[in-house]
Amino acid sequence: MVFIMVTDLILVNTEDHSSVYLSSKTSFDNGVNFEFDYMATDIDVLDNPQSPSYPALSYLGKPIMPGVAGSPFSYPILWLGRALGSAYESPNAPRQNTNERISFGLNGTLSSGHDWDIHFTDSEQVHSYFQPDTSTSRFNAAINGVGGVSGTETWNLFDSSANSSSLICSYFFWGRKNNRC
Repeated sequence: MVFIMVTDLILVNTEDHSSVYLSSKTSFDNGVNFEFDYMATDIDVLDNPQSPSYPALSYLGKPIMPGVAGSPFSYPILWLGRALGSAYESPNAPRQNTNERISFGLNGTLSSGHDWDIHFTDSEQVHSYFQPDTSTSRFNAAINGVGGVSGTETWNLFDSSANSSSLICSYFFWGRKNNRC
């Protein structure tokens, strides 16, 4: 039996980065100092391939019995593969991170010689992501022959082309951005 490694696994994601930093300091004639800082960063991860072509971690160490889930072996095995193997492209899990910070303040020295400092700082982080994932309970049901919408389908771990599209859709959460079902 030959298993093919997928070619869409990447070591470095494709990302767009943009950053702005502004800083200003000035002193007034009365000895009061004014400071202003502004920073904004935007990071977009454009690819980031994810499951379902990665290993189903919930199945690492669970034995697959002979004749179950398409196993061609006459003895129990530990399946360490990917649910859809190389037959399906890994869906992307893009990320978008925006960070913004503004700070301004005044400082100086009182006539008594004591220093004073007052600053206001506000920051905000906004993160959004799309994460396709798998349903372990549905995958387990399908491996045991009670999967899919009908509850009668079996997942074939060894030949992903034998799995119906409705069974695949019942197992994977593709999400609304990348709906394949």
